[in-house]
Amino acid sequence: PVAPVAFYEPRLIDDTTISVDFEKNPLRRVAGQDDGVYLVAYCPELGEFDFSAPACRRHNSVTFNMNPYWAGREVHLWGFVRDNAGRASMSQYIGCGILDVELQQADPQDGEEGGDPSPSASDTPEYQTSTAGNSIKEPSEAQPRGNGPKAPM
Repeated sequence: PVAPVAFYEPRLIDDTTISVDFEKNPLRRVAGQDDGVYLVAYCPELGEFDFSAPACRRHNSVTFNMNPYWAGREVHLWGFVRDNAGRASMSQYIGCGILDVELQQADPQDGEEGGDPSPSASDTPEYQTSTAGNSIKEPSEAQPRGNGPKAPM
């Protein structure tokens, strides 16, 4: 199989654009620097999938411009690698979140006395993953994402 990449926490650039950094060869296998790294998104509310344009493995990041009508909706995200011979790696589940910049920038301490009103360290909001009972959760430290459910391809 094709050497995978290790995906980190996604970042929401705007209401339809996600960027994901990755470690280009975490298993130290033979890998082509020009292998294509792809993201796949699924919007359950619409029952639709979308694929990103490929990014080269050597660039360590892939950006995905999704359908504009997906803004504000829940989206599941997977990633995989395809080499120049057309072989693909196993897909990796990256997470699930809401495509909404304003929701992502909401501070859970807003309105509380003593809350820190200063802006966050980064101007780029995190793509928050949803959990049962909560619409979003706090971003975690940038860690490679594990192997979760596989994309139905």
